[in-house]
Amino acid sequence: MTLGGALSGPRWRPLSGLVLAPQLEFFLARRHTGLVPDGGGSSYTLDFFEVPLLLRAELTLGGRSFYALAGGFGSLLLRADETSTDGFMSSADMAGRYDFGLLAAGGLSLASSGWGELSAEVRYQQGHRSLLPGSDQKHQVLSLLLGRRGCIGAGAR
Repeated sequence: MTLGGALSGPRWRPLSGLVLAPQLEFFLARRHTGLVPDGGGSSYTLDFFEVPLLLRAELTLGGRSFYALAGGFGSLLLRADETSTDGFMSSADMAGRYDFGLLAAGGLSLASSGWGELSAEVRYQQGHRSLLPGSDQKHQVLSLLLGRRGCIGAGAR
């Protein structure tokens, strides 16, 4: 499960219908992994905070908005639990571990109303350091995100 939000920077319009803007996001997430370190039977539940810094390009065609995002991200582990083969759960000693990597995404607006814009996005991330101990291989994540874009405190139009 992931909860989060985004802040967009100043918009630049180099062409009609095209908008470029820096975007800062933040996510508080829980990830269950099936990773088995050192041939054991353990699995992990990770709670972490992730902050992507992105460049967003948005193109409007025929009333539909399409966008692409590219940039980097960093994650900080908040908590991790380890479950062994006998079902025993213990707190793993992994505080302060981090991850960083690259991110690319594409999406489109599905519907727009007075409360905001509903959008769907496909996102690909590749990390360069694992949040798990003894696992330095790169990890890859493909995600589908559904969300609402709107201004906080915006009045009725």
